[in-house]
Amino acid sequence: MTHDLKAEGFVRVRSLVREPDRRALQVIPGSHRYGRLDADRIAALKTATPEVLCAAAAGDALLMRPLLLHASSKSMSGRRRRIFHIEYCSDSLPTGMAWHEAA
Repeated sequence: MTHDLKAEGFVRVRSLVREPDRRALQVIPGSHRYGRLDADRIAALKTATPEVLCAAAAGDALLMRPLLLHASSKSMSGRRRRIFHIEYCSDSLPTGMAWHEAA
């Protein structure tokens, strides 16, 4: 069974206040529509499509598709980022795997 990333979505929740030396998440809008991309296609999209910065305060949530091209610049302070990343999927899991069910 091949997993279809187009059937997924994820929520990214920032747990700490963004500091001035930390650049916001950068995305290439619409890039998820092209499916999996090789390095040449990614470079072409980055050249042709302006990136969008997604500034977020503590507790803000960003809904995204997994195939959306996204990146974060390195923190200049040396402190780690604190992000909760929660994935959702409508596909069945491969044989031998099961979703966790709360009791």
